[in-house]
Amino acid sequence: MQILNLIRPEKSNITYNITTFPDGEPHIVLGDINRKDSVTVVCRIANPNDMYILLQVADILNRHEVIFTLQVYYLMSMRMDRVISFNESFSLKVVANLINGMRAQSVHILEPHSGKVQDLIKEYWGDIYINMPNFTGYVPVLLDKNATERYTCLGQNVLICSKTYNPETGEADGFSIENPELLEDEELSGAPFVVIDSLCDDGKTFASVASILKEIAPKRGLAIFVTHMVNRKGITTLSENYDEVYFTNSYLNWENLELPSNVSVIKVV
Repeated sequence: MQILNLIRPEKSNITYNITTFPDGEPHIVLGDINRKDSVTVVCRIANPNDMYILLQVADILNRHEVIFTLQVYYLMSMRMDRVISFNESFSLKVVANLINGMRAQSVHILEPHSGKVQDLIKEYWGDIYINMPNFTGYVPVLLDKNATERYTCLGQNVLICSKTYNPETGEADGFSIENPELLEDEELSGAPFVVIDSLCDDGKTFASVASILKEIAPKRGLAIFVTHMVNRKGITTLSENYDEVYFTNSYLNWENLELPSNVSVIKVV
């Protein structure tokens, strides 16, 4: 199988060169392609430029009549998974339509965040799975009940949070624990918490969760694992509120930057 790795050129056995025209348009030229062999395209779609490069790659491979698979480690617009108003785009559907037009044999995505992804992408064959850090002995914490559907692997002893709302404004103002009885389980007494979620932006939501956990169990350790880290500010916020911070390099090669000492980047690409 041929590999076209648009994230790590050194891991690609199909060579390529990406340039930028004076008007800002990115352009890709591929090296030799074996038309008798399929291609796995490893990529992240973190911005419109990534998408445009991928559209060009699909055009080249389709003209060569080569069967190809997409392995997408980050998908932009996955949070915009519904129509908010008629004056805003259903962005995830726009992105999905572009991917559908690429005519890939199959599409695999790392932690797509929303079940709408598999509904909208026609050739979606499943998630890309990664090994999380070893959290044996920790009590998993999820931000809402719906997340239990994505993280069935965590078992039954999972602490579930839910947003609280200001009765006067109707706006979210914090979190509460839906199943506090779990904290009274003797087998879990003193066990550290690990918050698990798909994506972190500025980290304010996770700071609120950390605050409530420290309030109800101030002596327990506190860790967090998010698959997609999309904002440098979020790294700072998490490192200031958690003892251990873990996230992947799906969105950006964070491991190349200087990070706080309690932060670990899980390399998935």
